[in-house]
Amino acid sequence: MSTLARVLAGAQHILLDFDGPVCAVFGGTSDRAVADELRALLADRLGELPADVADSPDPFEILRHAATLGPQITAETEHAFADLEREAVTSATETPGAREAITALHHAGRTITITSNNGVRAILAYLNTSGLAPLIDGVIGRADPSPALLKPDPHLVLQAVRARRAQPAECALIGDSETDVRAAQAARVAAIAYANKPGKYDQLTATSPDAIITAMHEITAAIAPRGPRNSRTG
Repeated sequence: MSTLARVLAGAQHILLDFDGPVCAVFGGTSDRAVADELRALLADRLGELPADVADSPDPFEILRHAATLGPQITAETEHAFADLEREAVTSATETPGAREAITALHHAGRTITITSNNGVRAILAYLNTSGLAPLIDGVIGRADPSPALLKPDPHLVLQAVRARRAQPAECALIGDSETDVRAAQAARVAAIAYANKPGKYDQLTATSPDAIITAMHEITAAIAPRGPRNSRTG
C-alpha cells in the first residue's frame, strides 16, 4: 500500500482546502488584481502604504496589514475582500481531477469538509454553481475579520474536526501550501500536500507532510471504500 493510500485508509474525515485542490479562485482574474483593489481601499483611507504592502501580490498580506490598523479598517477590508472573492468565483477554474476525487471520497464513505482561508460566501457560491455542494459535508472558511485565525494557525482545522465530531487522528487535510501543512500538523491532523505547481514539490516536501501528490487524480486512484458514511453534522 502506498503512503497516500495508508493516510487515506486511516482518515474517515477529509478536510479539503479550497483554492488549489478544488479550484483556482482567481483563475479568471488574478491575486494581484484583488490585492490592488484592497490596496486602493487602504490608500484612500491612509495614504502611502509600507513598501512590502505596496508591492505584495497577495490579498491576504493586505488583510494582515489592515488588521494592524484597528478593528474598523480590518472589518472594512475584510468586507471588501469577501465581496471580491465572491465575484472571483464566478470565473474560477475547476482543478483537474478535483470533481473525480471529491466524488470518489464521497462514495468511499468519507466526509468532506472544505477547510479554507477563503471566505465562506465565496466557497458556498462556487460549490452551488459547480454542482459539488451535495458531495460536501460542511464548509469552514474565513468568517472572522481577524487574519490571526487563518492557517497556518490550527483554528480552522480544529473547527472542522469539531464540526465532524471527530478526533484529529481520524482526519486528513489536503492542501497546496506550507500553511496548510503547518496548520494540519499543529492540529495533529494528517497532512496530504498537493504540489500543483513547478517548484512546489521540494518546498512542500521540506515541511514533512504525511503524503504528497502532484495531481488530484492520485486521490481518486488511492481511495478505497471504508464502510458506511457517518451522518452529516455541522
